Amino acid sequence: MLSAAARLAGLLGGLALLAAAVAFAAPEPVAAALARAAAGLPDSTALLLAALAGGLAAGTALGLAAARPAEPGTGTDGTPAGPAVPAFLIVAVAVAAAGRPGTAVLAAALAVVPLVHTARLARRSLGAALGGGVVLAARGRGAAARTALWRHALPTSLAPAAAAIGPLAAALVPGVVAAEALTGRPGAGATLVAALGDGDGVTALAAAALLAAPVAVLHAAGVTLRAVLDPRPPAR
Repeated sequence: MLSAAARLAGLLGGLALLAAAVAFAAPEPVAAALARAAAGLPDSTALLLAALAGGLAAGTALGLAAARPAEPGTGTDGTPAGPAVPAFLIVAVAVAAAGRPGTAVLAAALAVVPLVHTARLARRSLGAALGGGVVLAARGRGAAARTALWRHALPTSLAPAAAAIGPLAAALVPGVVAAEALTGRPGAGATLVAALGDGDGVTALAAAALLAAPVAVLHAAGVTLRAVLDPRPPAR
């Protein structure tokens, strides 16, 4: 069976080959649409990564700090997938409050989505790990509390947050599109909105497809990281 790292490498290679094939074989209008959309993709990806990284880091820290040993039999199933307010509405509020906010403000607003979800996951998963059999067995073998925490509880408790990287990135994409459309920032999201307004379906589809590419890569990276942190199969 292929390892998670091999799957990630295969996905990245497949995406690169697909992009090269499309750019080489596509008719001129499609190739031009891909080029227009690709020009703004780095800006969109940078905003997406800034919001995702900030939310994951802050949410994980808050969740771990608030964790308490869980009762036996409790786990992380059923945790809601982020806040009830979608990312594009959070961006709209930020734009209404700040006028033309800069990248840092937009990234901080978007980071609310992964922050809330990751804090819930980290709190519940560390609580479950602290009260779980692995930590108790380590303590029973004479391991110090700090050793049991760092070697056994923390890695497995971070695994659910790692697995959520892809879905959280997907949840942020509408917010990135809204941020670019509302503030006039360059990016693939702005290209998508402008193409829809002009009735240019080819460019709109190209921009949407390119916006999905970083999400796919982040999802594969999250799955790989989850497998490294906790080699056990995910609970069904």
